[in-house]
Amino acid sequence: MHHVPDALRLGLLGAAKDLLSPGGSLIFKDWVRRSSPIHALYYIADVYVGGDKSVRYMPLDEQRDVLTKVLGTGSIVAQASISP
Repeated sequence: MHHVPDALRLGLLGAAKDLLSPGGSLIFKDWVRRSSPIHALYYIADVYVGGDKSVRYMPLDEQRDVLTKVLGTGSIVAQASISP
């Protein structure tokens, strides 16, 4: 989602929801914004090497809010964190 402009994020997730089979699951994976050297390096790579000037990593609470807004309360059933 960090490559998707803010104005399009809800619509993209809404389209993904519309494509789910009844009872289907959506797996959402993205970077969580943090202040660390590895995150700074990935941001620099995305913006300056990849050329995507609209990159924006969301904090975890914002990711949850966006997913809940589109998919509904109680839609987040599991969460995992993988260190870079």
